[in-house]
Amino acid sequence: MGQPERTNGELLSAVAGNPDAFLGIFDRHFSAVHRFIVRQLGPPAAEDAAAEVFVRALRGANSFAPDATDARPWLLGIAANVIRGELRRRYRDVHQPLEAVEPLQAGLVDEGRLDAVGRLAEVRSALESIPLDDREPLLLYAWADLSYEEIAEALRLPIGTVRSRIARGRRRLRSELGSERLEAGPEGAYDR
Repeated sequence: MGQPERTNGELLSAVAGNPDAFLGIFDRHFSAVHRFIVRQLGPPAAEDAAAEVFVRALRGANSFAPDATDARPWLLGIAANVIRGELRRRYRDVHQPLEAVEPLQAGLVDEGRLDAVGRLAEVRSALESIPLDDREPLLLYAWADLSYEEIAEALRLPIGTVRSRIARGRRRLRSELGSERLEAGPEGAYDR
């Protein structure tokens, strides 16, 4: 019998004396963080942004709550900050919109969920029109599959604020797309 797998908290606690311990966190969570960034910034910027997330996480490993069981919300909160900074830089430097993402390459399109590539630009534009404060929790919920509690942890917000921002973001998205497809879902869907 092998030793039980170390928790995220144990790995991050070990980083202070041994930075190599951070490799376990990197290995567990890189793909989820990278995927989340690609969906917002596009593939060209995702590598650098993901690297920045893990550099910041390594530097701030002592800020991770040792009793927390999952580092993903913490890392995605850092990713949200990196993304926000990149979007500000783009706006300031070039005033350019988010790059179009090659949907099949980035794994964004589930043919059953969107009318595939044809609606992607429309959805992307609608997402860009949602204020960042409402868009971030919505994307963490939809793209990173975080629970409301995990989003609250990642963005350091009260859970009620997370709920209201996601609800506002969904309403705005439905309004922008003029679509009834984006219904709230079955009863209790907001309580994930």
